[in-house]
Formats: sequence, structure tokens, C-alpha cells
Amino acid sequence: MKKIIAFLAKLGLWRFVILFTLPILLITELMVIAHSYVLTGRIFDTNMLIAGFTIPVIEGSIAFAFVYFVIRYLNQVEDTKDEISAVQKETKQQLIDEKKRALQYLDITGTMIVALDTAGNIMLANKEMCKAIWHESEAPLVGKNWFKLYQPEVACKEVHKVFKEIISGNIEPYKTYENELLFKDGSIRLIKWHNEHIKDNNGNIEGILSSGIDITKSRQDEEKLKKSENYQRAILDSFPFFVWLKDTNGDYLATNKAVAKATGFDNPSEIIGKNDFDLFPEDMANAFRADDKEVMESLEKKELEELIEGHGERRWHETYKAPILDKEGNLFGTVGFARDITKDKESEEELKLMKYALDHVKEAVFLSEQNGKFIYVNDGASRQLGYTKEELKTMGIFDIAPDFPESQIPSH
Repeated sequence: MKKIIAFLAKLGLWRFVILFTLPILLITELMVIAHSYVLTGRIFDTNMLIAGFTIPVIEGSIAFAFVYFVIRYLNQVEDTKDEISAVQKETKQQLIDEKKRALQYLDITGTMIVALDTAGNIMLANKEMCKAIWHESEAPLVGKNWFKLYQPEVACKEVHKVFKEIISGNIEPYKTYENELLFKDGSIRLIKWHNEHIKDNNGNIEGILSSGIDITKSRQDEEKLKKSENYQRAILDSFPFFVWLKDTNGDYLATNKAVAKATGFDNPSEIIGKNDFDLFPEDMANAFRADDKEVMESLEKKELEELIEGHGERRWHETYKAPILDKEGNLFGTVGFARDITKDKESEEELKLMKYALDHVKEAVFLSEQNGKFIYVNDGASRQLGYTKEELKTMGIFDIAPDFPESQIPSH
């Protein structure tokens, strides 16, 4: 039927009318002549001819009108069909162009993008994704099962379980997800994915759209950095004295366990972000800030002895502070360490007191090395022997007592 309609429509309106109507009129007239001859014995009977001519004309007119409208309708049907076909072709081309344009947008993102249907089959893969798994285009990939081809066997079950959770609608815990991906060269890379649902107009889930970046190197770098930090932390914590690093605002960037313990913290990380006023009395904090400011302004190191409070007690420390510059030479902060010298200070004070006491006794006091040379003499010895203290320090026991038994000189 479609072929007949198409043929009639292509034949044209007037040609079909003429070809259809005229043969009918001729056949009708011939039938009238034959009928006239049978009834009257004459071929041309006037009454029969009049009736025979009038009736076919009326019939022909009706047939003409009918055929005209049929052909016109068929033409409209054919024109509509052509228009629909043209629209369909245009729509199809637009869809193709839209897909190409969408793929171009996806290709310039610099990330791997793949779309999976609810069965885990690949619906779409951008250029970066194809490149990662050694394909020039998505054509060989479309329709292939993602989990059978590109998931390591060890991780496949776990990743497929997550996929089912997402397809079931539970996507929130897996919006961002990391898993290993098997590349065509056999290497396994760690990919960080961002996942979204693909839904139809009614909101039904049709699949998953995932964009991923290869974080294998960055994760390896993180592990190396973490190990390096652990090594540095172990070294810092092994020092028995205070070690710290501050930024230009005076906030702590790092400390060791000695600082944390002295200031009442269990872990050095608890001090990060705090400043001197959070850890020490105000007078000490102000002094520390002044020293830091001097070091940063002069860009010169500074060594000093100062009191630092720890465990509720102020003790003497030998402190070293220096500026820190980045690779471009910009000031980054300050670094410092402080060694407890309280015992040294106390010993020094004791020595001073002892020296004062010895210098003020009347008796002569000598200290000598094993060879008898004086290393210390008091004022009493200078008075009794008649030499200055400086002169006596260049002399020895045998210079003032030649007969002194050498065996009586202590060996230590």
C-alpha cells in the first residue's frame, strides 16, 4: 500500500486524474453504444446517446473530484512524510553534533570520564579515559563490562559492591571514592573518582557518570613525605633540649617532645598554631617575641642565655635563634633550640663562691697539675711567697720547694 501511495503521489495530480478519468469515460460510452444497439437495433439512438453522455459526464465529474481530493491528500501525506524525514535527519544530526560537542568538552577537562549503565557496561568514555587504557576512541569500549576488563581481580569484588550501592541510590558515601584501575599495559594505578547518577526524565537511575584523576604519584609522594616527616620527628624528639620552628607571626609550626612536655602537652602537634603567650608567662613571652623580631629584622642569628619556664620552674638555657628563608630568599620564620644549662650555671656559681672563699683565707692554697705546675694560687700564697699570682702561675712546686718529694704529688 505504501508503495502504491508513493507511486501515485510521485505521478502527480493532473496526470493521474487524466489517466484515470478519461479511460473510465471512454469505457462508459462504449458500454452505452453497445446497450443502445441491443435495445433499439441502432448504434446511435438519440435518447440513449443523451442519457449515455450525461450519466458518464456526471460520473466522470464525481470521479474527477474524488480523484482530485485523493491525490491531493496523498501529496500532502507525502510532503508531510518528507518533512518528518527531514526533521528526523536534522534531529539525528543535531544529536550526533551534540554528542561530539559534549565529548569535546569532556576531552579538554584533563580528567578521565566514563559512564556506566546499571549493569556496569561502558556507555561513554572520553579521550583521557581511552588514552589511559590504551584505546584511540571509545568505539571499542562501548558495551564492554567495566569490571571484567579494567578492575584488578583483588579489588574487583569490593569495587563492584560499591557500584551496586551507588546504583541502588546510596551515592552519598561514595561521591568521592578511590580504587585501583588496571591499565592495558598491566600496570595498576590508584584513581580518585567523583561519582554522580545518570537519571532519565522521571528521575529513574540509568547509570553512573564518573570523573577520575590518577593520584598514584601524588599518593607515593605523600607516603615519602610522611616517612620523611616521621624521620625528622624522630630526630627532633631524640634531642634532649628544646627545638622549635615559628612563622613570621610568631606562631609555632613545629616543636619536639621536649617543648611539649615542658609546656604541659602530650603531643607536639597540640602546640602547632599557638604562640609564646599561649605557653609562657607574659614577661617571658614578650622577651621571646623581642628576640624573634630582632633576628627577623637583622636576618642574623642570635645566641643568648635566658630563663625559660618549664614544669612550673624557671631554668637557665643557652638559646640559639636564626632566621629561615625560602628558596626565593623570602623570610619564612625563625628556628631555634635551647639547652638547659642550669647545672652548669650552678657549678659556675659554686666555683665563683669557692674562689672567693679561697682568695680570702690567710693560708696559702695551691692547685697544680701532675707535673707540679701551678694552675691556681690564692692571695695568701702570693703574700707568703712574695710573688704575684700571675708570676706563680708560670711556676711550679719545684720552683719554690726543690726538695719536695715527687711521690707526694697526687696522680689525679
